[in-house]
Amino acid sequence: MIPKLSKTTIYTALIVVIAAMVAAGGFWAYSRAAGDTITVCVQKDGLMHVVGGGFRRADCRKNESLLTWNIQGPQGPKGDKGDPGVAGASLHLFDGGDQDLGLLLDAADPLKPVRTYHTYLSLRDLLLAFAGNARARTLELITPLNGGVFFEGSDCSGQAFSQNRPDRVAMEWHELVRATGPRYFKAVDETPAAFTGLSYIPETFGAPCTNTSTSTPNGIWLEEISLPFTEPLAWPPDIRLQ
Repeated sequence: MIPKLSKTTIYTALIVVIAAMVAAGGFWAYSRAAGDTITVCVQKDGLMHVVGGGFRRADCRKNESLLTWNIQGPQGPKGDKGDPGVAGASLHLFDGGDQDLGLLLDAADPLKPVRTYHTYLSLRDLLLAFAGNARARTLELITPLNGGVFFEGSDCSGQAFSQNRPDRVAMEWHELVRATGPRYFKAVDETPAAFTGLSYIPETFGAPCTNTSTSTPNGIWLEEISLPFTEPLAWPPDIRLQ
């Protein structure tokens, strides 16, 4: 009669024998020799030894229990969907006042006194450019020439638009237009349309609002927006994970 062993004894014995076989390399040698199963003889005190072809013994004694298990079990059911992972970190540009200036895209001219940084603001769908001057110790937001910002109302109020002049950089949805204030705008619709304005702010930063009548057949509708940082920017710039 084969003696019965407690589950605790068997589980303990399994852990011991597997650890021993892995350490000695015998586990892999046996698995190759015997296929998909492992067979051991378990004594009453929990000690066990592997049996079968290539081992010291081929069967168990009368006072030992025969135990066999598969090297690899059947495939289990598909598990539940895991929780979303933590968002990965990305490089951001910061000014000296710890203001986040956006996701860093590149930093051009690293060996020159003036370095240009390009960033992306996902919440505004904007591409920004900054000039860092190591000699002057300044960090400035730079924007393309746009011919000024025009308004359908007087005193630079109401709907804003750009003339989209051919001698200036063409307006695109992702580019920032900056005017005195500072006030910030972005293109809403790149399709040129006719506009008549009663006031405008010249493209020269710092120039005041001027009331004057202007008409254009190639105006670009602008939306006034806010930025997640304020000017002037503080020196020095810093690049780090966010």
